[in-house]
Amino acid sequence: MKLYHTQTREDYNALMDELESKGVKWADGKKPHELDGFEAYGSGTIFQVSNKEMVYFSMDFYKEIYNELEVIEYKAEKSEKDTKISNESVLEIIENLVHATSLKSFYSLQKAKYNLDKLIEKLEVEDDTKI
Repeated sequence: MKLYHTQTREDYNALMDELESKGVKWADGKKPHELDGFEAYGSGTIFQVSNKEMVYFSMDFYKEIYNELEVIEYKAEKSEKDTKISNESVLEIIENLVHATSLKSFYSLQKAKYNLDKLIEKLEVEDDTKI
């Protein structure tokens, strides 16, 4: 049995990627990304993995029941390329917004929203804070 803790949503997503690649599933049989285990307790969530099956519980529950067991602090690997914000990405968002409004293009608006969401995620990672 292994216990994992993730501090951020990015760390959680990376852990779910790794566990899914190893064939681990939630206790109800769902794949890791088919259930949001981070939502309930956020950074206070502990993930227990045993025999390719996982469950989650609160940090308080961990302290009551499993306090002597080691918890693995799982961190997403970050490359400089992933966390650097380029002027080109900001310009692309602006261009998509201009295109969306001038041509009433729903696709351009969706693309601008997607790129803006990615930009916000990168800022959160760099600042290690939530907006």
